[in-house]
Amino acid sequence: MMEYLQHIILGLIQGLTEFLPVSSSGHLVLFENVLGMTTPDGFLLESLLHIGTLAAVFIVFWKDIYAILREIVLFIPRLIRKESVKTPDGRMIILILITLIPLFICAALGVQDYLDILKKYPILVGIALLVTGCVLLASDNVKKGKKDVEKATLLDAVLVGLSQVAALTPGLSRSGLTITAGLFRGFDRKFAFKFSFLMGIPAILGATVLELKDALSANAAAGAQGLSLPSLLPVFVGMIVAAVSGYFAIRLLQYIMKKNKFAWFAYYCFGAGLITILFSVI
Repeated sequence: MMEYLQHIILGLIQGLTEFLPVSSSGHLVLFENVLGMTTPDGFLLESLLHIGTLAAVFIVFWKDIYAILREIVLFIPRLIRKESVKTPDGRMIILILITLIPLFICAALGVQDYLDILKKYPILVGIALLVTGCVLLASDNVKKGKKDVEKATLLDAVLVGLSQVAALTPGLSRSGLTITAGLFRGFDRKFAFKFSFLMGIPAILGATVLELKDALSANAAAGAQGLSLPSLLPVFVGMIVAAVSGYFAIRLLQYIMKKNKFAWFAYYCFGAGLITILFSVI
């Protein structure tokens, strides 16, 4: 029973903090180091929790995702028929691909491995949470923008992509940084919100595939008996909890975006950051 409870807690933490601008990585460090609890199941749990949160994104943005997939399928036939391929959905695909370039470069250079070392130093994660709070406070004071998918430039996509790379740092929120970067580039708030989540799908999906690969490799090294239905049930429960909590987190963030009240999350990040620093010093 305790094992199920631990996976439920981890699912809640992952689902809520993956999308709310409070840094999921920072909270996992707080959970493991400050509270003295360890994460079970390693890469397998991480990958399945990410699958759960991805499911939440697909449920909320299924119309946009369907439109993008449909545009990909129709792209070549349109070229053959010499029809225009400059559609809003086609432009969205281009913008998302541009945001991935900085991420690919960092992956090739192994930047993530160096940033993961910061997880061993909770005081640095706490400082990063304070930075996230400052960023969120700044976002509430940005002048209202008017850019949508047709007005956003390639430079805008590059800069928002760079903010996603910066968010690889434990304690910095991916959604908080990417949404704020979009707002500073003049994005309409609704478009900044949607673009942040759509551009995050390839990144989360890529990380999930790598984690699954590592989990399967670790299981193969341990022997086929490493995985069984009884041992997997708590993990799947955590995945379902992550999906459900992730869905409500996205809807909550959508509501907060309309109210222009990112400061609520900023104050929370200040508190979480200070607690992390305090406990790490003590």
